[in-house]
Amino acid sequence: MKNLYNILIIILITALFSCNSSNSIKSELMSIANDLNKNLPMAVDSYTTLSATTVVGENEFMYVYKVKLGFFDDFNISQSEWLSNQTENTTNVYCTNEDMKWFKDNNVTVTWSYDFTDGTYIDQVSVSPNDCN
Repeated sequence: MKNLYNILIIILITALFSCNSSNSIKSELMSIANDLNKNLPMAVDSYTTLSATTVVGENEFMYVYKVKLGFFDDFNISQSEWLSNQTENTTNVYCTNEDMKWFKDNNVTVTWSYDFTDGTYIDQVSVSPNDCN
């Protein structure tokens, strides 16, 4: 999982530096999504694949993940426990990782969305600067 974050962060930084400063936040986000999507889908682990990134509205960036069926049973965890853990972990990444600073500085919400491989919606976690202490 750490390797995936490192790869995504490198692509994100490259995309950010290649953007013209006169571009709008949405245009910059679209450029980031387009660059990341060139390398997707990408396996995160044996259960999870990052399948796409997209821009929602003017200032929301979304990572879209596919999760293999049976994930919750195999790890003996409830969906609510998993969501609680994911919320804590993604909030920590967003709020403390220096590479996420651009999102915070530009008031961009980042959403991690999860579906099963059969298309069934699992849940999503959205984090914005307001969630950081």
